[in-house]
Amino acid sequence: MNQYEKQTGNFENSYFTTYYLTSASAFFTQVIMWLSLLLFGHFVGFNKIITALSQKPIATGFIWAIDMTHIILATFMIVLAGGVWCYSKKYNN
Repeated sequence: MNQYEKQTGNFENSYFTTYYLTSASAFFTQVIMWLSLLLFGHFVGFNKIITALSQKPIATGFIWAIDMTHIILATFMIVLAGGVWCYSKKYNN
């Protein structure tokens, strides 16, 4: 983005591109988090987890579902960050 801004002097396009990419990554992160929580907690467990988060302490029987959700989400974020880093290295050279 810095090279594009220096060469073209167009800061508006890079701002909007950064905004849209950030929004897209946040959206996909949320989709993966909620889908994996639904997958590991199943529908009944998902409802109990959501109810527990909003009303009372969480039932310990669903801690594994939350832990697996965190692992899936962290893996996705690491892969995404690694992919962006590799992509940037490829085009910086």
